[in-house]
Amino acid sequence: MFRLTFLGLSLLLCGCGSQTGGSTPGVPTGASESIVQVRDLVVDSSTMGIAIKKQADLDQYKEKFPEAVEAISSKSIAYMWGKGLREGVAPDQATVIAYETSKGDKVWAVKDNGEIHQVTAADLPKEK
Repeated sequence: MFRLTFLGLSLLLCGCGSQTGGSTPGVPTGASESIVQVRDLVVDSSTMGIAIKKQADLDQYKEKFPEAVEAISSKSIAYMWGKGLREGVAPDQATVIAYETSKGDKVWAVKDNGEIHQVTAADLPKEK
């Protein structure tokens, strides 16, 4: 729990969620504000120990992360309900928990270690 809290505080202190995108530490150049806010929302909810399992859980974050809530609600970002950050996940073991649904060779995604990456369709979770 200490690591997760430290990660959350570190990301917040880095200024994640800034309007400047790639100039913020931990935010890759080109990442949209929506995907950054989704990552920040996941960090916040995971730090607080709150799982976002349904729309009503998500709606509690409307004021703090408006773009993230709108993007998930409108399905421009797919979110794996109930998923959050996992402690101690190595970068090569991290899995996608949210991703932009736009078409293209690569899309921006949030992984369960709190990182934002561009991924291909092969990296995305399989629909059940």
